[in-house]
Amino acid sequence: MPLIIMSLRGSSLVVKFLLSIFIATYMDFSVLGSFGLIVSASIMVPVFAGFSLMYNISRDAVTQPLSEVTVSLIYYLNVILLIYAVLLVGAVVVGFYFEALGLAILIFVVVLLEHLNNDLYVLLLNLSKPLLANFLHFLRSAAWMLLFMVAATLMPDVRALENILIGWIVGGILSFAVFLWFSRGWPWDTTKNIEAFKNWVAREFKKSRIVYAHNFVGTISQNIDRFIISYFLGLDLTGVYVFFGSVMSALINLLRTGVVQIARPSMIRAYKAQDESFKILYRKCMKQTVVFAICMAFLAWPLMYALILFMDKPLAGEWFSVFWLVLITFLFVIIVEVNRLIFYAAHRDDLILKQSLLILPISIICHCTFVILLGFLGAVLSPVLVSSLTVIIQRRQMRHIL
Repeated sequence: MPLIIMSLRGSSLVVKFLLSIFIATYMDFSVLGSFGLIVSASIMVPVFAGFSLMYNISRDAVTQPLSEVTVSLIYYLNVILLIYAVLLVGAVVVGFYFEALGLAILIFVVVLLEHLNNDLYVLLLNLSKPLLANFLHFLRSAAWMLLFMVAATLMPDVRALENILIGWIVGGILSFAVFLWFSRGWPWDTTKNIEAFKNWVAREFKKSRIVYAHNFVGTISQNIDRFIISYFLGLDLTGVYVFFGSVMSALINLLRTGVVQIARPSMIRAYKAQDESFKILYRKCMKQTVVFAICMAFLAWPLMYALILFMDKPLAGEWFSVFWLVLITFLFVIIVEVNRLIFYAAHRDDLILKQSLLILPISIICHCTFVILLGFLGAVLSPVLVSSLTVIIQRRQMRHIL
């Protein structure tokens, strides 16, 4: 099972990277930069709009009967639809203002589908259905990309940002439709009254407020870099940054899905039982993850060098010398991911929030200062400092739990 899951996830990540290569080679780094900004928006907006309600729903789902889980999902969907109805008005206004209404609507639909599908992905993982979760992820994150690249190779007129977004939307709709088919036998109860809905919203918002604050702050910290780079250095260098970052993202997501997230349900159960296996599971997960990460980093360096030579993109080749900093960031970030399992399983969302509040100002100051003073070198150097400081903060706070 783990090999199948890693193969699915690995295939998705490879295809994502191939799309970055395709855009950089056959379109332009500025288009890749714009696409990277939209990807960041599809990460940031769901965090702001979801109020971290799914965080508690999916965590509670590990030990709840399915009938209780489906009630929470119905209530949650009602909240999300109300929020996105308001965001749609905002998207239309922005579209009219910039005379790009069609593009604004496409981005809105992409963000909505990513929100729903990402939430379902986390839920299915916590319900111990990683194979289905990663199959759906492949549909929305890889299948459409393959079709787009084939179509754009055969028909050059297809090579446009809008067509990339349309393909993304098709993949998101297909993934959501497959989930609906899979869950058709679940005990969906839609008879709850408005009073029960209000009580649920009040209760869940109270539970999720700390997590929401953490996710709000953390998401800004993790995604602000692309917007800072695009502002100070332009879309072309943003595209190079996204290109290098796509390698790190692929490696992180592969390990996150194939090792870290699979360990999550077991660690939740072990902590709840106050079992000694909690520490053992954590150490095992950390050891496996770090070993895999080091091997991947050593493999990624020569492959990336050969790829840039093959692409014949002078701008990427000019900055390849800093790629080793990206790989160092990758090692620190994946350690952060494993450490976060400790706080997640122990329901210590307050400590996660403290981490985010400490890191956010450091992250913004580092990104702005390093980019202004060192240019693109500063853009890749700043994440090394921020991620290493995060590890140090986590290690100090873990003493309260382990």
